[in-house]
Amino acid sequence: FFLEYNKCGCVYYLDMNSDFTVTKMKPLICGNTLYGDGADDSCDIEAISNPDNLALAPEHDILFIPEDTPYHVNNALWAFDLTNNELTRIMTTPYESEVTGR
Repeated sequence: FFLEYNKCGCVYYLDMNSDFTVTKMKPLICGNTLYGDGADDSCDIEAISNPDNLALAPEHDILFIPEDTPYHVNNALWAFDLTNNELTRIMTTPYESEVTGR
């Protein structure tokens, strides 16, 4: 199995057996590299870019995806609905800041 390079990054889903050994890995959501209108953002601003510090809200089936990227002018915090695979940008940060939290 070959994973194609994606400079905008991906979040992967892992299947594991009862010994917690990974048996399968597949992309859950990836950034869009096919974006090049000459703007300062070299990854699509309507998609993730370099996800970092993921958090799960299991009671809502929401995966929070913060960014730490040089490919968006403003980093974003995304909410990915694991039930219907919808991605929603819920906030952005000032230039050169990173979304973090507990």
